[in-house]
Amino acid sequence: SLGGHVSVESVYGQGTTFTIRVPTTVAVSDALMVKVADQQFAIPLAQIDRIIRVSPASLEQYFESPQELFEYENKRYPLRYLSEFVSNQPLPRLSNIAHSLPVLLIKGNSGQTIALLVDQLIGSRAQIVVKPIGQQFAAIGAIAGATILGDGQVCLILDGQNIARQVQTTQRVKHGHD
Repeated sequence: SLGGHVSVESVYGQGTTFTIRVPTTVAVSDALMVKVADQQFAIPLAQIDRIIRVSPASLEQYFESPQELFEYENKRYPLRYLSEFVSNQPLPRLSNIAHSLPVLLIKGNSGQTIALLVDQLIGSRAQIVVKPIGQQFAAIGAIAGATILGDGQVCLILDGQNIARQVQTTQRVKHGHD
């Protein structure tokens, strides 16, 4: 199913050699599993600079303000809710959340670091086999591929660099202020 092949060579009395060839497009990478708007996604660890935790109060203040940049430890980042790029929901629901939320800091190709709010981290990391996905997803730049989790679920792998590019080239969707 990966498009590779297995060959078997056997020499009587000496043993058997199994050669398994897997196409190079199938890469195994370490990923962080995150949940956003009840969907699970994998983000390659290599793309994540660091993970910070932010209180719902300061997130709410930012998302309700017209600011483009979020300040954390004296640095300013363009902050967006991940759901904006995967399910067209740019504003998080922050009411009734008592705990701080994970924000991923991702370095874009231009060197600028962007911040992505997710609802939760699931487990710390997983090794995933990246499978290319069909044409119908090719247009969605936020998605890099898919993987099948241990329990058989299909999980989409996000392209942090592409999301960073989108963050840098678009304005944040603001709450409608009358």
